Amino acid sequence: MTKRTAVLLLICLALLVACTTAAGSGRYPDEGEPTPLPTAPAAAKPTYTVGRGDISTRVTLTGRVSPVVEESLSFPLDGQIGEVLVEQFDAVAEGDPLVLLDTTQLDQELLTAQSELDIAGARLAARQAEVARALRRAELRRDMAQLDLDYAVAQAGENPNAAEQYEIDRLRLALTLAQLDVDEFDQTVDLALQVEVDQAVLRLQQVQAALDAARIVAPFDGTVLRISKDAGRSVAAGEPVLILADISRLQASAGARDAELEQLAEDLPATISDASGRGETLAGTVARLPYPYGSGGAEEAEEGDKTVHFAFDDQAAAQAAFELGDRVTIVAVTETHEDVLWLPPAAVREFGGRRFVVVDDGGVQQRVDVELGIQGDGRLEILGGLSEGQIVVGQ
Repeated sequence: MTKRTAVLLLICLALLVACTTAAGSGRYPDEGEPTPLPTAPAAAKPTYTVGRGDISTRVTLTGRVSPVVEESLSFPLDGQIGEVLVEQFDAVAEGDPLVLLDTTQLDQELLTAQSELDIAGARLAARQAEVARALRRAELRRDMAQLDLDYAVAQAGENPNAAEQYEIDRLRLALTLAQLDVDEFDQTVDLALQVEVDQAVLRLQQVQAALDAARIVAPFDGTVLRISKDAGRSVAAGEPVLILADISRLQASAGARDAELEQLAEDLPATISDASGRGETLAGTVARLPYPYGSGGAEEAEEGDKTVHFAFDDQAAAQAAFELGDRVTIVAVTETHEDVLWLPPAAVREFGGRRFVVVDDGGVQQRVDVELGIQGDGRLEILGGLSEGQIVVGQ
């Protein structure tokens, strides 16, 4: 290769490199560079129209179907279960014996108390008979004195002589003394004997009361829902032994928080439906609120019971729709405002304690302060600041 040829080759190589560099830096992007994306248009904000209608606030609770009348039964004294006379779900009548304590010791105490009363009573009766006999003797002596006087008067006639008059006067004094003996006779029986009898009577009454308390009897016609103690088990006074209920009348019961209880009031309307969402929805009312929110007793407050009881308006429908223990959803309407202005809560804004909306008036937007009322059913009551039909821009 000549020198001239070598120079030509170098020139060609330089031109080739220059073309390659120019192609890499032109308006055509390299395959490794990202393609620029167009700017996304701003999302349109939702708008709302000020409407008019009804708004109701509600409290929703989850509870169970329970008997209106239900009572936990217990003994007023400690003991051991002697006999359980019923089984779970047995129907019983008022006055039926349900559970008995073992009364072996009480039976012996009753015999002893009766024996002590019999002895004390016999001693008192003997003393009373003795006193009665002594009084009778005094009365007989008085009667004899009366007979003697009557006889002397009859024998003396209308004009008694001195001796006869003396005898009559003497007999009158004897009758007066005999009457004084009767009048002043102490019929009081020895107080110690009477106290002994009174104490024996009291002891017998106490044992008899304990025997009566050793029996749980049905306070009303009902069904045995639960038995928590079997025969042979020890039981303390006041400890629940059996639950009796009248299942012919049902209600719905639900626990509530203080904030919910403050919104509720007795006699408010409510709806009661199966918690699963199946089945019929029945009408009801708030029947009883716990103390101090309603008519519930103060003992409920002491036990921390915050159960709300709801009555079914139609008891026959409740019996057909529900069974004892079914879970239910209860919705109580606490307040209703009719024919009021409203917006969805999303339409109202809040900043620095100020509540306002953005009103669109023919494309011109401006902030307007609003006065709010109750909220419910997905609606927020507008008390002031807006009129029906205005368009509000959401956030």
